[in-house]
Amino acid sequence: MNAGYGIHRQVFGLTEDEFNRRLEVDPIAQLRAASVLVETTVHHTASVSYVAGGAKGIHIDPADPIGSFRTYFEDRRMKLEPPLIRALAPDLGTSNHAARD
Repeated sequence: MNAGYGIHRQVFGLTEDEFNRRLEVDPIAQLRAASVLVETTVHHTASVSYVAGGAKGIHIDPADPIGSFRTYFEDRRMKLEPPLIRALAPDLGTSNHAARD
């Protein structure tokens, strides 16, 4: 995770050992790691799809490029995030803060 973000230092700690420990035991760290992974994956997939173009490409509406990208991004994020959170932050599934499908 990018330690340049103050929130990441607070959530994950300052050292690699602390990062690894928190990922093992802290549901908030697990959730943040899952969220960053989802966002990175969806953004990368969008970039590759856009470059690919054609039927497999992401289609951006020239009249609303930001809105159409956001719709694409949010749709993919919402599909990927729940199963990834269940896998990476299993303790959240037993609390009131569980990810919802």
